[in-house]
Amino acid sequence: MRYMLLIYDNEAEFDRLSEQQIKEVMAEYDRFTADLKSSGGYVSANRLRPVASATCVRIRGGQSMLTDGRVPSKS
Repeated sequence: MRYMLLIYDNEAEFDRLSEQQIKEVMAEYDRFTADLKSSGGYVSANRLRPVASATCVRIRGGQSMLTDGRVPSKS
């Protein structure tokens, strides 16, 4: 059995991190990846594009709704 692990973050919050904080986050991610590789569970990794360039697909009432860029907030 295989699993997909998606790691995502709030881009606006990540953009506010200092260079040192980003280095710390990335070092933690590198340690996690190394542990996953050493366990034999690592298959591949790819980075997603920023949210602003995304297309969101939602199904509501049996109909597809496409939204480019950021998903509208719920009212």
